[in-house]
Amino acid sequence: KRHIGNDHVHIIWNESHHNYRPETISGDFGNVQIQIRPLEIGKYGISIYCDDQVNAFGPLINGMVVSVDALPAAVRSTAINGFRRAVQVFHKSFAHPYSIRQQSINRISERHVDKTW
Repeated sequence: KRHIGNDHVHIIWNESHHNYRPETISGDFGNVQIQIRPLEIGKYGISIYCDDQVNAFGPLINGMVVSVDALPAAVRSTAINGFRRAVQVFHKSFAHPYSIRQQSINRISERHVDKTW
């Protein structure tokens, strides 16, 4: 129980005919929630719920209908992009891996460069 809801992105599979309530899974996180609802055979409805501070991301957007073939890759990409947006908003110290790598290279070169060159 204590681990449910401790993620920035929740993916919800909803086969009931009731609307999903975003507050169903409580916690400090859950900044992005992607709900998938089976519709007719081979089609899935998408609902995206996110905190007001999280800017738009994709490729899936709220209200889309997606085919079974496109669903897995589109949900994964949307979850990754939603996570990145949430981390940028709620963790101000977040740095892209490329910039961290550049800082490490700069530190190594400063320590080991021969000043006489």
